[in-house]
Amino acid sequence: MLRETGISVNLAVVGSPSLNQMDCTKRIQKPVIELDVENDMIFTGRVENSLLPGVLSQFDVFVHPSKSEGTPVSILEAMAMELPVVATDVGGISELVVDGETGIIVEPMNSPSIASAIAFLLQNPAERTRMGRSGRQRVLDLFTRDKTVTGYTEVYHETVRKHQHSNQN
Repeated sequence: MLRETGISVNLAVVGSPSLNQMDCTKRIQKPVIELDVENDMIFTGRVENSLLPGVLSQFDVFVHPSKSEGTPVSILEAMAMELPVVATDVGGISELVVDGETGIIVEPMNSPSIASAIAFLLQNPAERTRMGRSGRQRVLDLFTRDKTVTGYTEVYHETVRKHQHSNQN
């Protein structure tokens, strides 16, 4: 779809699938071969954590097109590297990515919307930079290790207080 718009793009699939995702990777690779875009695609396999910033620094946009998801750390890693995110509105993704501020949220299973969002970001470097910087700031403001530990601690304390209160009644 991006080719049809005249946008030259290289795509990377980073990471290695778990055993239950192996079939998914094969399904991704099949159309890559059929569409003759092998020269435009890179499958990195597993990337060591220490090398991930270097890999992410090569990208202009981070795309996370899931059908179902929890709260993917990969999006936080991309945002920390000032990459704008194109992601589907599933699971906890909208708690990480603020549509129009740190990236673009699209409906799941909507390839034209994903392609349009990618094209927009590639054609608008100022917006791409603005969203990337906003994403990094969001990670620093809300998702550092200390903030996460504090948040979990507050949840645990509140749960204990509620439990103690319900036992007293």
